Amino acid sequence: MHSKACWVDLCKTAALLVPLAVGACSDAPTASGRGTVSLARDEAVQTPRLVMKTPTYPAIAVYIVFREYVNQNAGIRRLDDDNPKYQRYMEKRLRELYPQRGYAGMMREAVVEMEQYRRAWREYEIESGVGVMSTEPCSGQEYQVIEDPECGTGGGGTPVVYDDDQSWTAQQEFVVDETYIPTVQEEADSLQATSAENDLLYYYEDLARGESGYQIAATSGKYSRDELIRMAAAGSRPGEVTAQVWGPVITIPLGVAAFLGPRVLFSKLRAESASQSYYPNLIPGDTRRDAFRHVYVNVMLRRYCSGPVAQAIMNANEWGNGVWGARVMDYHNNDLGREVKYKHFRGHWLWDRWSWGVWGHKVRCYIDDPQNGTFLSALQSTTLTETQARAIADPVPSAKYIFIVPDQ
Repeated sequence: MHSKACWVDLCKTAALLVPLAVGACSDAPTASGRGTVSLARDEAVQTPRLVMKTPTYPAIAVYIVFREYVNQNAGIRRLDDDNPKYQRYMEKRLRELYPQRGYAGMMREAVVEMEQYRRAWREYEIESGVGVMSTEPCSGQEYQVIEDPECGTGGGGTPVVYDDDQSWTAQQEFVVDETYIPTVQEEADSLQATSAENDLLYYYEDLARGESGYQIAATSGKYSRDELIRMAAAGSRPGEVTAQVWGPVITIPLGVAAFLGPRVLFSKLRAESASQSYYPNLIPGDTRRDAFRHVYVNVMLRRYCSGPVAQAIMNANEWGNGVWGARVMDYHNNDLGREVKYKHFRGHWLWDRWSWGVWGHKVRCYIDDPQNGTFLSALQSTTLTETQARAIADPVPSAKYIFIVPDQ
């Protein structure tokens, strides 16, 4: 029998393999307006795709507003996105923060949109035989229950059975309860956060509580809390607050649980940092370095947020990419990390459960093997239509990554 502390210490050691990045993303979607959900199916991977019609917002701004609501309603530990009071609050605050976008009723439409998508995803799981985690122990087996940081301190969620429990065999995904409200420390534990990530989580909480000590002097006085929230969503950190106007680091659909915001951001920053560390001599765009980044971020997003949420987030953040060759490359590599080779990259269901550094190392080993990649120079053309780009990429086996700019 083993203690929880042993597993956490093991994973913290693995997490040191990849440093935290400090850069911000240059890609930002501009989608806004209203409409209904549109689903398309990728025949190669057979996963449903979501084309969102409701607005996306900066992930950290959504998270901070969510934490505002939680702090104003002390004692709640569960929150359904379908709650009208919560929807009204989120809409009001997001439209105050970003008055150039959004409309009344967008939260409700986004929740419906995501529910339709999740139903399609469940149908896909049934059709393809993709399993999710079972929490029921097999009869007659020896097992133990370990307090899981993702279930909440003191058993705030469902205890998880470990150790010789065959119900985990061949399962691909850990269930994410999107109605559970983790504390800041529970979220840090779930993510095996670095010290820099931990500081960010508590900075966001300061902003949500209105207790920030980071309000610095500006020409016309101090920045307001809303200005600081917008800056935080654009990548500013404690001690680095600036009036510079940036685009959001990463955005999320409104139908995605708001508490996932830091998981999305940290996954992105970790993937960028690792790609720079592993491939310092390659340019960031459309190379094997870019393929690594997309595969790795999808492994983390699926692990932390679930498959359908991972895909919804990645698709939302591809909207700013108008070059179809590069876009199709990204879609293919996203599928590779999130679906086709996810279980391989995620590693052992227990030993590697929190080991995001190990996941990145596994992805790197895969990308570094030339037999696993396909170079498609034809996708470099900036004049390709979506149909033309897909015709070039579709013959590539789903288990191979694509890159379109050769190593220099």
